[in-house]
Amino acid sequence: MLNDRDYMRSGGQRPSRSNYAFRFDESVIQPIIIANVIVFFVQIMFRGLLESLFALDATRPFQVWRLVTYQFMHGGLWHLFFNMYGVWVFGRLVERALGPRRFLQMYLYSGAIGGVLWLLFTWRQQALCVGASGSLFGVLAVAALAFPDLRLALLFPPVALPMRTFVFIYGLIEVLNSFAPGSSGVAHLAHVGGLLGGFIYVKRLRKGNPFPNLKWIKDFIRKIDGDKEMRTMPKSGYHGGEPTPDEIDRVLEKMSFEGYDSLTQREREILERASKKLKER
Repeated sequence: MLNDRDYMRSGGQRPSRSNYAFRFDESVIQPIIIANVIVFFVQIMFRGLLESLFALDATRPFQVWRLVTYQFMHGGLWHLFFNMYGVWVFGRLVERALGPRRFLQMYLYSGAIGGVLWLLFTWRQQALCVGASGSLFGVLAVAALAFPDLRLALLFPPVALPMRTFVFIYGLIEVLNSFAPGSSGVAHLAHVGGLLGGFIYVKRLRKGNPFPNLKWIKDFIRKIDGDKEMRTMPKSGYHGGEPTPDEIDRVLEKMSFEGYDSLTQREREILERASKKLKER
């Protein structure tokens, strides 16, 4: 019915151009699959170029963008097909439980955790890793937590298993394969890491924040910087005379970005001196 449409309920106004843009209340499953397919064909067109720039590379572990970009690249057509089929089947189920925004967060987070685990065990080796498998295993982990008793009918073996049993068996196989001698060319560690990433995301989500609080790192770095600066100061405080305009600008810029509490004792004294100087004018 026309009356059911948004613009008919809002006084007859048609939606603006921005309403046609992608929103996070829409499914992200299809965009993820389309992005992977497009990237795969770009890989074929520029063979080797994308891998050198965006694949997870054990010899370049600190190029952190690769933890995301490798998730959208694949080693072959069947690799792409099975991963995207899994995302389509299990992703739609999990997306209904998490919502599109949370699903995308979990998907990328699981893939990144899978990449980190793979890097830890292949450190500085001549090895590349591509694929959405880590992300897919994160999806499976969430499916097992959200729908543990949902039964899956398998083709081989032809049995029906609860979701949690299916994911447990599949995960156990990946763990065993991760430490099996020889290499099959499959990044089993990325699969295991993705599985862990999915579990961690949901566990933290239930506590209110799916991502670890990294504030302690910022505070620690700030404390180190403050200690260094305090060690270079005279004990009786700031005795540097009138602060220069550059010093004042630097302190004001820091305060605007990080707040007054981030200032060291010396920086606060510079600010106080500058303030007094302005009042005397």
